[in-house]
Amino acid sequence: MTVINHWCKNWFDFYPNPPIHLLNIVKKTIKRECPELHMHFKRNGCKVVNYAWPMVKDLFSEIFNEADWSEMMNYIFTYPSLTNLLYYLSAVIVLENKEFLFL
Repeated sequence: MTVINHWCKNWFDFYPNPPIHLLNIVKKTIKRECPELHMHFKRNGCKVVNYAWPMVKDLFSEIFNEADWSEMMNYIFTYPSLTNLLYYLSAVIVLENKEFLFL
């Protein structure tokens, strides 16, 4: 309940669609930090719901191993005021793997 109450409550504003207004945090971060990657996504018709939403909606459980996931969740619970942390984390993951995305 804590996760839903603090970090997921705005996900249901446009249900059953993903929360585009929140995923735009990821898109804007990528555009600011790596304009080339942003343009690559745009040219190829890859939308933020394709590369960020799967990670966020599963709370990164498909990406991190158990120890790393527990550490991430511990950090999230420690700093509940950082409600956009999930979106910035997904942007960082995309940016850190950009060399694979350009292939």
